[in-house]
Amino acid sequence: MSSVQYLLDPDLVKRQQSAIEYVQSVCEDTLSVVTWGTRGSKDVCAPNKMHYGGNTTCWELRSKHFHPELKFYIDAGGGMQPAGEAAGSFIGGLLRGADHLVLIGFTHYHWDHIVGLPFTGFPFIDRTCFGVFGPKTGRIGPKEALEQGSLKKPFFPVPFQEIGHHFDFKNINQPTTIIGLLHKDVLGIEWIPKITYHHKLSNPEATIDIKRIHHNPEYRKKTKVLLRECVKIFMAPTFHPDSTISYTFEMPAGERFVFLTDHELQESVSQSMLQHIRGASCIVVDCQYKFDEYINMYTGWGHGCDKYVVNLAKQVQTEMVLLHHHDPKRTDSGVDSIANNVAKGFPNTLAAGDYGVIVVK
Repeated sequence: MSSVQYLLDPDLVKRQQSAIEYVQSVCEDTLSVVTWGTRGSKDVCAPNKMHYGGNTTCWELRSKHFHPELKFYIDAGGGMQPAGEAAGSFIGGLLRGADHLVLIGFTHYHWDHIVGLPFTGFPFIDRTCFGVFGPKTGRIGPKEALEQGSLKKPFFPVPFQEIGHHFDFKNINQPTTIIGLLHKDVLGIEWIPKITYHHKLSNPEATIDIKRIHHNPEYRKKTKVLLRECVKIFMAPTFHPDSTISYTFEMPAGERFVFLTDHELQESVSQSMLQHIRGASCIVVDCQYKFDEYINMYTGWGHGCDKYVVNLAKQVQTEMVLLHHHDPKRTDSGVDSIANNVAKGFPNTLAAGDYGVIVVK
């Protein structure tokens, strides 16, 4: 049985320093997650929003089951800027010629989930091995989102065409049909059909080849690893304007972490979504609104509310619910009020804040 802790020092400055020190240490946990940005819609800064912070979505995943030279982020909103600053020693290694890999899994490409990437050093260092994946619907996938959005003149002075040669993109066209695999011995990620994965599960000695992601094609070799030793990434579509993905990360021993942001929970939850979530040690869930706000003003906007988060939490087996994507207008006391509403129905509920650390053991 896994255990989950969420560490959120009341002092924002101390909390940020602790997060920086943590990501610069060796990870010995089954899974840990640094919450660099937890605000929704747009970055904010105000005295009455200092506890939970104002950076938009960026979460960094760490694990003893990841390759030690891997950086893994979910989304690259405003929180990506302090995340990049905290990666100073990692970037220093890149500049010295060490092989590192940065993976970014995008949930979707609304501005508050991509705005921070140009404000880190990663895109501008030629030696960076960059693996970027996310949903593609129509003509827009992860490459187009950067090429036509956050890295395009006149919106940013350095266009994607000047730096995109060291990016490796993966379009997720049908998220429920494939899974991603990571292994501690390979600086890369492999995508296989879910039907292939389930076929191999019956054999404890089943193997999979994972291709290394590298800026030099000569080094993109495949390595054979045991499937049971891999971290698995499962995906599901969410209810949100424009194609959006929820991610479930399953560790080799079965511990699960769910990231479900920008999803409009409703009174009933589909069986496919319950299956995607069920059994998670920790669920991160969009809870931008109170129920009366949702019903009267924000139905159809693609975000969650307190009453329906309780409905969801009661239907799945989880140890902790973390509320995410706080409304930019919401003060600290307002976020507390929403968290208290959810906690009345599901006691082990907390509101996520910038620079916190989730630890799953």
